[in-house]
Amino acid sequence: MEKADTSIPVNSSWWLGLLVLLALIALPTGYDALFLPWFCVEFAGTGLLLWLWWQGETAAAFRAWRIAAPLSVWLCSSMAIAALQLASGFTESRFDTFRQMHFFAGGLFLIPLAARAFPALKASVFQNWTALAASALLAVSLLSGSLALLQPNPAGSAIDWWPFIYRNHYAAFVLLLLPPLCWHAFAQAKFHWGAAVGVVAGIAGVVGSASRSGIALLALTLGMLGLLIWLQSQRAKRRYVLAATLGIAAMGALLANSDGISWRLQHGGSMLEGRLDYWQATFRMIAERPLLGWGFGTWPDVYPQFLIRDAGIPVNRAHSDWLEFFAEGGFLPVLALGVLGARSLWLAFRHPWSMGVPAVLLLAMADYPLRLPILLLAIVAVYVTAEFTERRTAGTAIRSRDA
Repeated sequence: MEKADTSIPVNSSWWLGLLVLLALIALPTGYDALFLPWFCVEFAGTGLLLWLWWQGETAAAFRAWRIAAPLSVWLCSSMAIAALQLASGFTESRFDTFRQMHFFAGGLFLIPLAARAFPALKASVFQNWTALAASALLAVSLLSGSLALLQPNPAGSAIDWWPFIYRNHYAAFVLLLLPPLCWHAFAQAKFHWGAAVGVVAGIAGVVGSASRSGIALLALTLGMLGLLIWLQSQRAKRRYVLAATLGIAAMGALLANSDGISWRLQHGGSMLEGRLDYWQATFRMIAERPLLGWGFGTWPDVYPQFLIRDAGIPVNRAHSDWLEFFAEGGFLPVLALGVLGARSLWLAFRHPWSMGVPAVLLLAMADYPLRLPILLLAIVAVYVTAEFTERRTAGTAIRSRDA
């Protein structure tokens, strides 16, 4: 069982504070893919690189990119291909491709920042405060969704789960936050009530939102996580508290929004309805330009050329980030994304609190959570922390063996 540090290295807490500030700035991007707040992330990342250069510690940034190599390669290759598309004019929309290039650059700059904040993230005092902040955010989201459910005919209308307007994006955000909260509440030496409240709010929110893919992945993620905690915990009482918390939260949400969930099952259609048409058209786009794609951010502009059946509604996404990245940027970003998925899954079994990253990447096969800046920020923070934790664990094991 991993133990939190009690010491806080110099400067690390400041970088953690900056990371939290950037998360607050990027939070409105959950409501829409607004990129103006994301430029603040780029500016902060550029400032960090300049500060490291001034301090003669530029190697620290390259070390962070090397340790988080799968994530770095995906972001860097996507950014490089977007730049190549702009330089060669091999894109249907220069503005959209330019915007996507900045999106990938911001994620790449976040990696050294998360690495500098890593020691503080592993300190027990900051873990407690971070758990409380995450629980508060999930509670606010649950409250906003619950209030919307009280409106007339909530099942047939869009329900806002702040700061998201799309239930699957909200489910992806919960999938990233819930494993660390669950691990902090039930797998540590001391029970943490604040984190447990966040676990209850997250489960209730996803079930109440009636996100079918979100509920399925949440059940799979929490089932695996709960089993690992159950096996590792030495406290019998803690085990029953865990089981009761997960069960009560799920059943309570089912009862509270039974009408909305039954409406989704009866009138929501198949999960693949519409998606199959989008995917078939996307495969045709890929077949025509498999190497460099049509230009990042241009799928909505190119799709009408390949649509199979016109349903009379505007379509802005392929509802599969994997296929959309392939169509827009060619095979290299998707290959890098596959490596990232495999590595994140391996890390999840080593450090179960990072299980949300492979879960979101799996969700991205049938949806588009990787397009939102706030979700990318959360993925970077969790994944980089897992990679550095693994590096620290491996180093400790080597020193113990040598001793």
